[in-house]
Amino acid sequence: MFETKTTWEDTGHDCAHCGGEVLKRIDSLPNGTTDVLFQCRNCGCQWAMDRTWLRVGNGRSCQKAHDQETNPTGYYSRRLMIGVGIVFLVVVARLGGIGALRYLLPLAALGLVAWWVIRLGKEFEWW
Repeated sequence: MFETKTTWEDTGHDCAHCGGEVLKRIDSLPNGTTDVLFQCRNCGCQWAMDRTWLRVGNGRSCQKAHDQETNPTGYYSRRLMIGVGIVFLVVVARLGGIGALRYLLPLAALGLVAWWVIRLGKEFEWW
């Protein structure tokens, strides 16, 4: 029976998510090929040699780091959304009058609460 032989080597680096030791994992497969990857000892995150994600660990910090690296939201996009929101409010105030804001502000508050609950649920891994 053939088995995969796994050897571990210390890389001298610490995981940016949990602070655990990052090891180089070398798997010698029965067909003679070898797979090489990096794996954190604590959280279990795995990266290929070119630093692409292979497996995300189970911790909250791992999920957050993966989201930040794969979906970066820069300062420019945040400024753009604030600017669009201000322009929207000015247009509504100009065309619909200040009275229209009395209907839109509760809807905006409800939207912020829903967004906050969804974000909190993802952070605490409720879903």
